Formats: sequence, structure tokens, C-alpha cells
Amino acid sequence: MRLTFDHMNKKSAQNIRIGFVGDVSIMHSAHDELMKDGPEEFSRKIWAPLMDCDLIIANLEAPVTDHDICRDNKLYNCRLDRAVVDIFDERFVLTIANNHMMDFGDQGLQDTEAALSSAGIRYVGAGENQSSAGAPVIAEVKGVKVGVIGAADARSNPSSEDSAGTFLAELDTIESAINGIRSRVDIVIVTVHAGIEFISAPSPFQVAFANACRRAGADIVQYHHAHCISGAVRDENCLILYGTGNYVFPNLLPAGFKAWHRTAAWVTEVNARDGIASSDIRSLTIDKLGIPRLSTDKERQYTLKLVQRYNRRIRNKKLLALWRIAEFINPVYVRLCLVQYAAMTKSSGIGAVIKAIRNGIVYQFKTD
Repeated sequence: MRLTFDHMNKKSAQNIRIGFVGDVSIMHSAHDELMKDGPEEFSRKIWAPLMDCDLIIANLEAPVTDHDICRDNKLYNCRLDRAVVDIFDERFVLTIANNHMMDFGDQGLQDTEAALSSAGIRYVGAGENQSSAGAPVIAEVKGVKVGVIGAADARSNPSSEDSAGTFLAELDTIESAINGIRSRVDIVIVTVHAGIEFISAPSPFQVAFANACRRAGADIVQYHHAHCISGAVRDENCLILYGTGNYVFPNLLPAGFKAWHRTAAWVTEVNARDGIASSDIRSLTIDKLGIPRLSTDKERQYTLKLVQRYNRRIRNKKLLALWRIAEFINPVYVRLCLVQYAAMTKSSGIGAVIKAIRNGIVYQFKTD
């Protein structure tokens, strides 16, 4: 399904296709399916919607490690089996900047970097210090140089000058990072783990951060983390994917949140001369095992209309504000929060719940 924007649909012999997907978390039933199929068949199955892409950007949602000492007493501490690495190939650039990458501490991050490096898989967004976490990847495909920067908001264990962690998504920091790579590449992509879980409406921070990326010269900004898709808006200079949803993710929630299973592969054509040429959304549905499959015609039409509705709301500040309020008071969202906070209270105490709520408000409503 074609998403049409002004200034698009340009033609060039240098066009390459870049695929964007959200959270990849191959655990539980999805991991069982991987072990049953084997990496080659499993990979063929899940990446079929992106088989024509020259480059794929995805969020690896957890560390690849067998280390079993958690960094913090969280409700969910996630890790992935080494076999997961074998589902990726040379087309991929993975961001490892997310709220689970440091679940098993520095060792979990080191194991992840070692596993990806040994397999020749490029990654961005986390490292042993702030400098390595913010280091971009430059991928050259058919003569087009694409620079990728990975970042996450302040809830995702940010690195510092002398400690490991993720690359912090801050307005000043990202401007410097983009300026440092802009002259060396044709296309700049910033892939960001931020937003409010189970909320499709982009937060004030997401809007402000995306605008900072656009002003600094980013061509494409991608968001993940919310577990649901959002709108895709485009001006003359920048395409912003405000929510690319889950991609491979087993069902971990109570029934009722259908948005968890509604996802897409977002495919953008770019070229060295003109930048973004066109963009498509390929509607997918995540099955009960956590595996994406092609949507039915009815599902595809629904997803396209949904994204177009989201686009209109994002472009209108008043509609966006009303949309946020409506999402927060939605009974499904309220129920999900109550279930999550009850479980968090039981596992980590009421202090953890208060901290989570406070951090969500502070970091997602921050605009400077």
C-alpha cells in the first residue's frame, strides 16, 4: 500500500529500498518456532515481506546472552538465545538502544556485541561508553551511503563517559551526532526507542525530538517501543515514522489489546541524488506465536485507513492533543496499566511503580 506525500514518487536509477520494522523479540513461542524451523526457514518466513529490500533497520529488543544475573529487579528482564543472531544477514542494521538491552548488565551488552560482530551483523545505539554508544553505522548500498544512528530515551539505561549503556536521545546530543555524519553520507536515519507503551499517539518528546532530527538534517526518523503502530508524516526534507510497532513478539498481554498484533513493514525508496523517492506500508498481522504474517485484504485496508487517520491527527496540534487524552482514558489502556502496575508492585514494590510513572511523565512530556 502506497503512502503518498508531497515531493515524492521521484525516479532514479540509483534507488535502493530500505525496510523499517519495530521490536524483534524472539522469546517463548517465537523462540520455539525458531528452534522447530531452524534459522534458515524461520528467517525466510519472517522476512518475506522485506525480501526486495536492500537494507533493513530493526530493533533487537533484548540482549543476546546466557548471563543470568539481572541488573535490576524489573517486572520483565529479557534475553535472547544465540541462535537468534542467525536469522539476520548482511542487509541488516540493528539498533540495540532500548529499555531491555541492559537487563543483564554490562556482561549482557558485551555478549550481544560479540555475538553480532562475530556474525558480521552491524549494530548501533549502545556501547561501553557514550562515544561508542553514539557511533553511527555507514552502510553503502549500490553507491548510496546511508548513515544510521540509534538512540533511546532516558528510561533505557543511558551510557556516560565512563559507563556502558544506550545512546541517550537528547535534543542537543542528536543534533551533534547528525552534524557529525551528515557530510559523509547521502541519507541519514535516526532510529529511536521512545514513546508511551500501548499509546499510538506520539508523545510531546517524540514530536520535539523528531523535529530536532529534521532540523539537523536527518532524512528519516523511526520510532519503536510503544508496541503499536502510529502515523507516518513527511515534509520536503524528512520522513518520520512515529510508531513501527512490534514485528516478532510473542503475546505477553491480557486479551483485548488488538494493536499489539497489528503491524507493518515500512519500505522507503531512496537515492543519492534526490533523497526519499517513495514510501510504502506493507500491512502485517502478528499471529498467536508472535510471528508476522501477511494481512488479509480487509486487514490491509483497515491498517491503511488507520495510518492515514493518524497522519491527519499528527499534523493538527489540537487534534493531536485530543487524541492523546482519548488514548489515556481508553478503558483498554487503563486496564493494561492496572494489570502491569499490579504485577510490578508484586515483583518490585510500590516504589518501582511510582518511579515508572514519574519517569514516563518526565521523559515523554519533555520538549526542550
